[in-house]
Amino acid sequence: MDSRMREKDKIDDILVANRASDEDDLKKGIRVNVTSPLALSAQFIRLAEAGKLEAMSPLVLMHQKVGRRLALIEAKLLVCNSPEHLAEFEKDCRRRRVDFATKLRQLAKTLEDKKARLRKRLRAIEEKVFHKEPALAGSLAGHSYPVPPGPISLVSKHVIQSDPYIEVRDKLIAAHHKCTAREICKRLDLEFARDLTN
Repeated sequence: MDSRMREKDKIDDILVANRASDEDDLKKGIRVNVTSPLALSAQFIRLAEAGKLEAMSPLVLMHQKVGRRLALIEAKLLVCNSPEHLAEFEKDCRRRRVDFATKLRQLAKTLEDKKARLRKRLRAIEEKVFHKEPALAGSLAGHSYPVPPGPISLVSKHVIQSDPYIEVRDKLIAAHHKCTAREICKRLDLEFARDLTN
């Protein structure tokens, strides 16, 4: 435990000693390597000491939020070429009685449009950060965000709570989707008539 503390103290001493030379390098246009967590944390310490962290934190958090949304959209675009996801999407289109090809094209276009808008927002945030703190902007621009945990699907998973009669109706209609509307109505009448007599 003591050796870890001594090691951290040495690192802090090095950071403090190098701070003046780093600031001189920034003024000369020399970029600081902020790819390691230590260098980035040192940069945040400098911002806090300079009183700039309060103004920068909301921009960094917004960059993270937009970056994660972008990662999800890009993941959905990738699964647009996945056989199991396309099969699931086709099944859902058939269930909803919509044209698969048209819906897939619409979905891909919507995702591409969102991707372009999110990338534009990320660049705008990075530009704001660059005007306030150029070295930090470089680390944000190079950062890639992970895809949020959980399954990625092309099918909307919104579950609407409904009563059991609606579920029975929907299942009966789906099971007899090739029948005419009149035939389906007759089957529904018979199904629900049985429930009323029981």
